[in-house]
Amino acid sequence: MGMRIRLRYLVVLLVILSILSLGLTFVVVFRPVEIFSPNGFTRNVTSTNQDASTQTRVTYALEDVFRPTRFIISNENKVKMTSEASIVESVNSSLVSKFKDLSKKEVLSQEGYEQLVLRDSFAQLLFDTPVTFGVMSRYFSDVSEELRQETFSRIIYRYDDAKSVYFINDYTKQMYQAKIDAETQTELARYYDEEKFYTVESYILKNRQVFIEVNTIAMEKQTYLMEQIPMSFYITQLFANPSELRNRSDGQSIIYNDNLSQLKMDRSTNVISYYQNRVEDEALTMTVHLQQSFAQMKKLGGWKLGMSFSDFDTERKIVEYMRYVGSYPILSNAKEGLSQFIITATGIEKMRVSSLIAETPIPSKNQSISLMSGKELMDQILGKGISLDLIEDIRLGYAWQLSRESNQIVEFVPNWYIKVDKKWKTLEEAFLPALEQGGDNDGF
Repeated sequence: MGMRIRLRYLVVLLVILSILSLGLTFVVVFRPVEIFSPNGFTRNVTSTNQDASTQTRVTYALEDVFRPTRFIISNENKVKMTSEASIVESVNSSLVSKFKDLSKKEVLSQEGYEQLVLRDSFAQLLFDTPVTFGVMSRYFSDVSEELRQETFSRIIYRYDDAKSVYFINDYTKQMYQAKIDAETQTELARYYDEEKFYTVESYILKNRQVFIEVNTIAMEKQTYLMEQIPMSFYITQLFANPSELRNRSDGQSIIYNDNLSQLKMDRSTNVISYYQNRVEDEALTMTVHLQQSFAQMKKLGGWKLGMSFSDFDTERKIVEYMRYVGSYPILSNAKEGLSQFIITATGIEKMRVSSLIAETPIPSKNQSISLMSGKELMDQILGKGISLDLIEDIRLGYAWQLSRESNQIVEFVPNWYIKVDKKWKTLEEAFLPALEQGGDNDGF
């Protein structure tokens, strides 16, 4: 009799434990994820209320992501530059089907490269990284098959050649040429706006010529409500049969996996990483890598304030995209702005994206911030003995910073950034000893 009672108690206990297990699984998958900040406190971030089965969270077209991000024009014997999104977007749109008869020219010497970029150019469009003519085919009436995988990072219009446009890969110095209508340069000049262009000076860095704003710059710190894409969204998009998933947590991460794939969220960074064991049975061209990764970024990224293609690792086949807040990229060293993809012919092999997004602005909390002039920046860099040969790029960008008022509010704080060894750093960070970060902060 006693044995039967004990068995009944055990059965009831097992049923209760099973119900609790199912309940916890539901909370982990379908409720907002609890996030643990580095200082040990617990904070909750608002989860978006969009249905987990939503197929696409953003509506980017190819031209919204594979695009120039800076526009340079000569005006009154001065070189001036803008990153203003509305202007660059208008110029980008105006170039559709404007170019014809694309041809490959010579590889420029360093002297020839500087002559073209600094002295011969009337206007330039700068891209964040070299992009293929195949992806940018919208600019052309036709791109021959042998040129579709060739790349460029800068478009140049020359003073002395109103009927041609030139394309340069800043890293290889390979030059290309196409034909344009004679009035194109006149049309470009119409985009000049005295209030939105800044006088710049040119500097020769490790791989390319860059333009730095000369005078003090005033940029706005922008404030947004921070939200989080729920894990259920990624599960629905990445797994054919979510009911077969196994899940576990090690305190630092939440992990879901089946026999072929693993999905993980780092609790401290809110970075989502995904891996699927795929056999790469077909070599993809760079253009296909970019097109396929774009489709996945659009489907899974969720960031609506602007994106730009920012790098392609030709050896590891990693495609990178950078989040923008309007006119400038998020460059802070925790890499909240970075999305990475490795694509095979059959789908995603690896992915790294942040689950945190910002969609709702809080303009009442915005604040104008005055940054040091580009000249002062360069004086400090050279004064610290940092060789320009080691610097890959210099530009204005945003840091992702949580508000002191609420951990559900994110502030995008403007600053100068220097790129060294493929990592963006503030001037202060560049002077610190190099530290190995490791973990999800370093991406793949």
